[in-house]
Amino acid sequence: MAFSLESRHSHATVLAVCISETRGVQKTPVDEIAVALEHGVEGDAHAGDWHRQVSLLADESAEIMRAKGVPVGPGGFGENIVTRGIEVKELPLGTRVRVGETAVLEVTQLGKTCHTPCAIGRLAGECIMPVEGVFCRVLNAGKIRAGDRIDVVARPAGDPAEPAARGGSDQAGLGNSSPAAFHTAVLVLSDSRSDGRREELVIPACREVLQGTAFEITETQVLPDEEAQIADTLRALVARGDIALILTSGGTGLAPRDRTPEATRAVIEREAPGFAELLRLKGLEKTPMAVLTRGIAGTAGHCLIINLPGSPKAVREGLEVLLPILPHALETLLGRASECASLRNTRGDRRTEPQ
Repeated sequence: MAFSLESRHSHATVLAVCISETRGVQKTPVDEIAVALEHGVEGDAHAGDWHRQVSLLADESAEIMRAKGVPVGPGGFGENIVTRGIEVKELPLGTRVRVGETAVLEVTQLGKTCHTPCAIGRLAGECIMPVEGVFCRVLNAGKIRAGDRIDVVARPAGDPAEPAARGGSDQAGLGNSSPAAFHTAVLVLSDSRSDGRREELVIPACREVLQGTAFEITETQVLPDEEAQIADTLRALVARGDIALILTSGGTGLAPRDRTPEATRAVIEREAPGFAELLRLKGLEKTPMAVLTRGIAGTAGHCLIINLPGSPKAVREGLEVLLPILPHALETLLGRASECASLRNTRGDRRTEPQ
């Protein structure tokens, strides 16, 4: 499943955050919660290595129960985060939301099966989590408190639903979906381009090649050939949680300050050598100098990082080679592609793999 870009302008906020040390009971509102990567709310009974690490419930849903005379407050249905201004129950599976400054959550389950009747239902009179609740896993850690902003940063590509912040105006909504599927960052790594001695032409080349494909460039930077700075920038982009692909250009040769592969290797968790091997193989069809490039590729979290050469021409040629492969590679990385899944080409069409 690929992703489409979402507007970050929203009136959706956190109304309350709640926690409990025991399952099956109402949670208690607290000033702040900390969500840990692939774990959940620290100190909460539902945290752990599974898909329902954090629970969300819209206050608009709780209002329905209060209108029936049920005196239920935040945490009354066992939810960790009470939202306001966004219909969380309408968020498609796979949607990613940023909550507060750094926390990124991915929707993994809509509703749940309750015990009959569950303890919360006995206390509140009726449990609405089976229909109204949303469950997520943590893609990026952070602290969350009441008043924090909620932004949808990515939704499954092709999903027609557009859950909007309440209020009716366009500004209150979560924005219009872009046709792009994967957020992409482009880093140009060059001393001479970063200080203006040489014209920067790589980013325009990338935009031209990727226009109308399943990729949208949402971040660009031009940096000097400083290994530590490059590594720190890569880590920051990975930590954002909304970047699926990072393309670097430059710093892959044999010059003393060509340190892009070293910076990349310090960040990635798993190498994916096939990308670099394919780029070199295709490059050799045009010039024997392709053997001099030391670019690598690999994954960090849910992000794929690929080193491209420094020249705009080589970047264009490299992207043309990689485009037929990248969508399926990223779907696999995100855990949403099976061996018999359909492949998504760069125009967003689907074709069936041979049986």
